Amino acid sequence: MTFDLCQYLSRLDLEAEAVPTTVEGLQHLLTAQMRALPYETIDGFLNASDRDAATAWQTIIQGGRGGQDEQLNGLFCKALSALGFAFLPVVARVGVEQIRNRSQAHLVTVVSIDGQCWLADSGFSAGAPFGLVNLVTRSPQYIGGDVFRVTTNSRSGDGWLGDLVLERKCGEQWQALYGIDHVAMRDPGSAATQMQCMRRATLPPVVDLDVNITSARGRAFLRNREVSCLDRGVETRWTVLSAPEMRSVLGDIFGLSLDMATVDRIWRRLDGLPQSRAA
Repeated sequence: MTFDLCQYLSRLDLEAEAVPTTVEGLQHLLTAQMRALPYETIDGFLNASDRDAATAWQTIIQGGRGGQDEQLNGLFCKALSALGFAFLPVVARVGVEQIRNRSQAHLVTVVSIDGQCWLADSGFSAGAPFGLVNLVTRSPQYIGGDVFRVTTNSRSGDGWLGDLVLERKCGEQWQALYGIDHVAMRDPGSAATQMQCMRRATLPPVVDLDVNITSARGRAFLRNREVSCLDRGVETRWTVLSAPEMRSVLGDIFGLSLDMATVDRIWRRLDGLPQSRAA
């Protein structure tokens, strides 16, 4: 299906005039998408087939759902193109040292504005920075209440994480989220080739129900039956105890439009998980 900018912006409650090709316009677009389109793994969790571009548009923009990284960032790329931004889709490699042999592909976007490169990521589960990351500076960056930094990978010669690594500060430690290659930012053909790996058969299956969304007040997360809501710095946690409550949580907190039959399938799948993971 052809990308329709007006429908996309309407889903985000935005006007095109509010998104000039500036850093401010880019941030405005990213913020609006992250608040309107939740990250969610429902289709994969239910073992549904991958969405192609037409199905993703139908489900997310017209059907009131969210998506995973390649779907959300794929829509973001189409919007950037329609709005006239200079950008490249880039496939990042996700992982930390203990899982380096199981690195996963993750689609992100690098946008060039006035000689600066900005990383925009609208779909990295609970760890995505809620805002733009400057890829030039190596100083810590305070984004949406969290601290991130971009480092030069001393191990880039082994071809694992990439030339640049995005890290998030957790307590006193820095956690590597994913890495990207300089070559992917310079060569559109390379980026296009890397994008094909997003659907490769070696990606691990979805084993957990994950949903998260960002709002003006904070963030909300769901992992299987466990909900965590951060509202102006105050965290509330609880366990979902029934299918009707799950439907209410998915609709009222995450803004997902789901019929009861789908929620019942989710609940049955949760009942089939090991208790340690389902809880």
